[in-house]
Amino acid sequence: MGAQTIDTHTAHAPKVGPNPYNARRMRTIVLAICTAGIAGCVTLPQRMPVPEPVPTETRIQAVAVSRDGSTLWYASGSARCEIRTMSIAERSDRMAFALDWCPTKIIPLNEQALLFTDGVWRGSLLRADGTEVVPGAVLAAASASNYVLVRNGQLIWNRDSQAHDLGAAGTLRSPAIIAGSGDLLAIATAADGERIVRFTSDGTIDVTPTFAAIDSFDIAPRGDELVFSALRADGFDVAIASPNGKTVNWVPADRADETGVTWAPRGNKVSFLIRRGDSTLVRTVHVPTAFQLTFETPFEAVRALAWEARAERITMILDGPAVSPHIDWIEYSGAHREALVEPDVRSSREPEWISFGEGSALLLPPRTVRYGEALPLFVVLTEEPLAWGVANRDLDSLGGGILRLPASAWNDGAPLAELVSRLRWVDAESVVVISDGHRGGSRPIVAKGQTLVITGMKPAGGLSFAESRLPSGALAVKAENWEGAMRYLRERFQTE
Repeated sequence: MGAQTIDTHTAHAPKVGPNPYNARRMRTIVLAICTAGIAGCVTLPQRMPVPEPVPTETRIQAVAVSRDGSTLWYASGSARCEIRTMSIAERSDRMAFALDWCPTKIIPLNEQALLFTDGVWRGSLLRADGTEVVPGAVLAAASASNYVLVRNGQLIWNRDSQAHDLGAAGTLRSPAIIAGSGDLLAIATAADGERIVRFTSDGTIDVTPTFAAIDSFDIAPRGDELVFSALRADGFDVAIASPNGKTVNWVPADRADETGVTWAPRGNKVSFLIRRGDSTLVRTVHVPTAFQLTFETPFEAVRALAWEARAERITMILDGPAVSPHIDWIEYSGAHREALVEPDVRSSREPEWISFGEGSALLLPPRTVRYGEALPLFVVLTEEPLAWGVANRDLDSLGGGILRLPASAWNDGAPLAELVSRLRWVDAESVVVISDGHRGGSRPIVAKGQTLVITGMKPAGGLSFAESRLPSGALAVKAENWEGAMRYLRERFQTE
């Protein structure tokens, strides 16, 4: 078939009912008015559709509990963040102040000051009302006289009224100051990999060997040990090390990556995340005995952990394919989980993890399927099947099923054919594969009767989307962004 293009402006123009007046008389009246010199009557502009509002996606970027355990602090937003505070006892939530950037970590230094930082370029050392304790982009701090900041693209360590230039910002990340000694630890990046280094008044010490990558590290409250996650041959593993570079002891490894390490305030426990396909495990290790406790968050991804001061509970940022970002806290054993910040959206769909061949995918099935009913299937190619996002929220309104398939598992559409044959409620002519053109790579192959929607590919002529036929006979749809893709999908699948 030849190429087909849909003018989405025309497709969205409002429907106009029959004209109750005679058309010839109306043209005569308009001509008379224009002849009288009324401005703006040269042409009658075509009515354009009003763009549909796109809801803002709320993201929770960082979380912390105050030193006295009474207050929750968290950052919510995207390019700009609201810093919010909650009384844990009363569950009363309010905005404290706003930042024009979003931190990935919040660190309470004392009852009056908190550090907000992304660990690389941006940071602020602020009081609870948002006023600065130390001016500038502070990345780490122990006090108002021992802190690290970015100044004119350089990383500057101010210690006891002396400024030490540590080099270009970005070559060191996640700086942290050791309690007691006041020395500085940071992840140093070089051409051959990453390692943790210690800066002292006398020079630098390599605390760890060089690894392909280091995910995170945290220092024990007394400053005598640290925990870190590093990429070894089989993935990210966790180790306990001394800050003088003399010992590294590896925690027994899991087959999945172990990341997001954090040290409990009382100093005898560390926790970290184990990310699996269908869940996140939160593991806590009692350091003196190596005893481990693990709990699971099925069909949810834990994005960050923060201990409360008594080291009995862990605060977690979570999201999942059926639930938007929220904050819970739970005893480190996994008991007594409670919601602190509720999700904005919670879908009634029950996720399922299904296997096919050597791969697997996450399915959000339709809420109800009547006997003999055929429903559409929306296949989202993503490397984070457990993640929440606008795709989950918007596709949920279209009915049918949502299949979140790892892009790395895509093999010329073969897994999809097998999956569709197993899901008896799927309408084979209403299978839509959604791919992000911004991520590059080869275009997914779809079969005749299926549809490929690619975002990040601007259609010609200012259209929201444009259709064409692929050589296979499948339908291809280009959309500049997700809003354009959803406009197409609503027109095709949403019922009144």
